[in-house]
Amino acid sequence: MINKQWMKVAALTMVGITLLPLGAEATTVNIQTKTPKKLNTISITKKWFRPRGKPYDSAMLSGGNAEYQGITEKGINYTFSRYGFLADGKPIYGTHGSYHKIKYIGKYGEPQGVVMYKKYMYIQMTFRHNGNKRKGRIVRYDLSKLDKLINKNGKHDKIVRALQKARKYMYTLSSSKSKQTKLQHAAHKHLSSYNYKVYSAVKLGPKFYTGHGQSFSFNPHDKHLYNAAYSLKSDSQKKSHPFKFQKISLTKLKPVKTWKLNIRVRGTEPFLLVFHHQVTKRYLQMHNLTFDKAGNFYFTDTRKGKLISNKKAITKRMGEYTKKPGYKPGSGSGKYKNSYGKDTLIYRGKFNKKGTKVSSISLVQEITHAIGSQDQGLAYSGSNNKLFLIYDNAFMSIPVKKLNHKMSLKTLNFTVLNSDVRRESEGMGIRSDGKGYLVMNRFAEATKSDKKVR
Repeated sequence: MINKQWMKVAALTMVGITLLPLGAEATTVNIQTKTPKKLNTISITKKWFRPRGKPYDSAMLSGGNAEYQGITEKGINYTFSRYGFLADGKPIYGTHGSYHKIKYIGKYGEPQGVVMYKKYMYIQMTFRHNGNKRKGRIVRYDLSKLDKLINKNGKHDKIVRALQKARKYMYTLSSSKSKQTKLQHAAHKHLSSYNYKVYSAVKLGPKFYTGHGQSFSFNPHDKHLYNAAYSLKSDSQKKSHPFKFQKISLTKLKPVKTWKLNIRVRGTEPFLLVFHHQVTKRYLQMHNLTFDKAGNFYFTDTRKGKLISNKKAITKRMGEYTKKPGYKPGSGSGKYKNSYGKDTLIYRGKFNKKGTKVSSISLVQEITHAIGSQDQGLAYSGSNNKLFLIYDNAFMSIPVKKLNHKMSLKTLNFTVLNSDVRRESEGMGIRSDGKGYLVMNRFAEATKSDKKVR
C-alpha cells in the first residue's frame, strides 16, 4: 500500500516580491501574499526514482533513426523517436566526435529551454562563457516545413548539415531587412533546393542577456515568450539577487519588456516570547518557468530534504524498476542515495489585469522525494491542463486544478525512460495535440513522443 501523506501544517509564510522597474530610480514595491495555513504535501517515497546519468552520455550526429523507450508506473509504454538534431555548440563532456560549427551558435552554444507553439519549435540557446551569467539567442524551427524534410530515416542530421553549407548566407533577425533579403536571394541561387528549404525553415534571433536559459516558456494568455534570466548557480539564503524577467516577441525573438524581480520568502519568528515579527527566510530565483492557459506562471524551488538512510527503504523503492526489464538504473547512473530526499516546492504567480506587473506569488504545493535527481524544467499541457516537472530521463505530471487540494497519488503520473538512456534532458515542449518533444543535449537532439504525454 502506498504511503500517503495528505496534509502538512506549514508555518504561516509570506512571499514578498520586490519589483524594480528598469530605468527607474530605486523605487521598490513590496507585494505580499499569505499562503494557506495548511499546505498540501504529497510524498512519493515508494514511487519510481530516476537518477541522472553520470557522466552524461552523448550521441554522434547521424541521419539514422533512434528510439528511446519509456514507461509510466501504470504500464503505459512510450516511444520517443528521433525527430532531428538541432543547431548546437561543442559538448563539454562525453564522446561526441567532431564539432559541427554553425554560424551565430559557436562552440559554446547549448540548448537550455524549449517551447512548442502552433507550427514552431522555439529553442533558447545560451553561450557558456561565464557560468550562468550568459547571453544567448532563440532559434525558431518551422516544423510544418521540417516535418517533410528531416523527420525520416537518413535525414535526421540535415538541419545541421544544411546550416553548415549555408554558412555564408546565415543572418540573425537583428540584421537589416535589406541584408536579410540579399542573403536570402544569394542562398536561393547557390544552395541546392533541399538545403535552401531547410535553411529557410530556421530563424535565428538576436543575441540578448538570457542568464542560464532554462526558465523559458510561452504564455498562452498574452501570446508571448518569457524568460527569467537568473544567473546564480543556487539561491542565496541571505543576500537579495534581483533578476530580469523578460517578455519576448514571437516574431522578433527578443525581449520587448523587462522587469527586475527580487523574490524573498518571508516568515514570522517569536520576539520577547509574546510578539512575532517579520523576517526574511531566503531569496529565490526562477530556475524554471511555465504558464497555464489563464496566464498564471509557475516555478519550483528544489531543496534537499531529509536523506533516507534506511537502505531497505531505498532498495524497496528502486525495486519498482524490476517490474519492467531494462529500467533499473545500472553503473552508468549517479548514486541515487545522494538525491533520494530532494523535495520540490511549487509556486504560482499572477500578473495584474493589464499584464504590466507581477501582482502576487504564492506557495501552492509541496512534493517530497521527487522522482528525478536533476531538475530540468517545467512544461504545461493545455490539452489536459497539467503541469509537468521535467528531470533527466524522467517526468511527472500533476493536474493544475489539484494544486493545493486533497488528492491521491493516482492523480499524478510518473514516466521514466529506459536505463540505457543517460543523456541530459533540456526540457520538453508539448504541442496542442498533447504529444511531447523532449530535447536532449550532447549533441542537441529533438525527440517526439508517439502518444499524448500523461
